[in-house]
Amino acid sequence: EMCLVPQEYISDTIVRTGHFPDCEWLVKAWRSHDDPGTRGAPEPDTFVDAGANIGACSLEMLLRTDARVVAFEPSPVNRFHLTTSLQMAARRDPSISRRIVVV
Repeated sequence: EMCLVPQEYISDTIVRTGHFPDCEWLVKAWRSHDDPGTRGAPEPDTFVDAGANIGACSLEMLLRTDARVVAFEPSPVNRFHLTTSLQMAARRDPSISRRIVVV
């Protein structure tokens, strides 16, 4: 569940496919660089989403990995959609609110 922007490419793609495919490779890359020696470490690594837009990739990382996320989004409109989506996701998984910082 996400707060989407009507008639916008990323939002329309999410409506059609259920996710934004460009984010999928980020999760795969993240997992492929997961060092087995650090599993169980007290602090997970941090994913920086520069130009987070409405948060599709930030949410994908939060939902599919144990990464902490720093999401930078300068547009107030996109930041509204990003933070609204994060609030919706945090209602289902409260750990999300502890793992995300929006700047």
